[in-house]
Amino acid sequence: MPDRDVKTIKDQIFFQYAKIIACSAFGCANGKEAKKKNYGFIKKTFRDLQSGKKNWSNIVREDLQFLEKDKTCVYCGSTENIEREHIVPKSIRINKRCPACDKVQGIHNMIWACKKCNTSKNDRGLYTFYKELKAPELKFSIYWIRWWRRNI
Repeated sequence: MPDRDVKTIKDQIFFQYAKIIACSAFGCANGKEAKKKNYGFIKKTFRDLQSGKKNWSNIVREDLQFLEKDKTCVYCGSTENIEREHIVPKSIRINKRCPACDKVQGIHNMIWACKKCNTSKNDRGLYTFYKELKAPELKFSIYWIRWWRRNI
């Protein structure tokens, strides 16, 4: 049953979003637990969202939180000297109108790589680098498909 202050679909979205924020802030397993333990926080957040005092978060924040969970090099599996790595190198220009395109700079173009692999990859494309890295082990396409299924 919706909260008594929820009158519109927009209100329902704000209320659900307030529960998501509470889950993230207080480590609750789900919205029901968050509502039970942090109802005051949820109501205040809901009202702040309704009034415009608080805005929707940028998806980049949630993506970064997700990305922070598993700091393992995607190329070799190392957990030492981990740093962010661009899948499509920043040096590659997608087109002339977009030299610093958000798609190349954005979070969806980043993965974790150890310093050794990141340095080895340098400004080469993913497929070129991965083919060289895994060529002695398996055919590139088979290894890539297996890795993709496990990790995505």
